[in-house]
Amino acid sequence: MTYFSNEEKEFFKKNGYIVKQNTISIQLIQQALEVVWQHIDADRNQAESWINAGPKGNLPCTDHPDIKALINNSQQLAMAEELVGEDRLEVANYPFCKMIYPTGESDWQLRVRGHMDGYIRPGH
Repeated sequence: MTYFSNEEKEFFKKNGYIVKQNTISIQLIQQALEVVWQHIDADRNQAESWINAGPKGNLPCTDHPDIKALINNSQQLAMAEELVGEDRLEVANYPFCKMIYPTGESDWQLRVRGHMDGYIRPGH
């Protein structure tokens, strides 16, 4: 299956990234969100409780099957391999559930950038 047009592949080669919408099913996202909320010391329906919530750092649910499903049960790895070459990637880490909580009433913006750790297997 082809996930990217030639134009998208050229954009990736030139810029080092590409944005694709709707590549993970809503069901997988909702299942992962439920797991994350089970590990946060805040009330999902009470935004005030999110300020300086906890725990800090990586949540212990990183290894939960519903978190790993975001990669294992979606097309993410296949899409990445289409861009860099088949069998060149290896999942070294699964998504970490690392929370960054708002610190006050005016601090409610998402960070502009994130990052993803990934590795290309040498010689492939």
